[in-house]
Amino acid sequence: MSERRIRILTVDDHPLLREGIAVVLAGEHDMQLVAEASNGVEAIAASCW
Repeated sequence: MSERRIRILTVDDHPLLREGIAVVLAGEHDMQLVAEASNGVEAIAASCW
């Protein structure tokens, strides 16, 4: 059975917080950070992957 990973888009206006979330997610085998955004407009644009 193939492993399915949870794809995550983080949104926060503080780069340090986004970086911390990315570090935590990097240690999770079932999660994948696919994009980051600093506001809602960027999040909508990034969600078109």
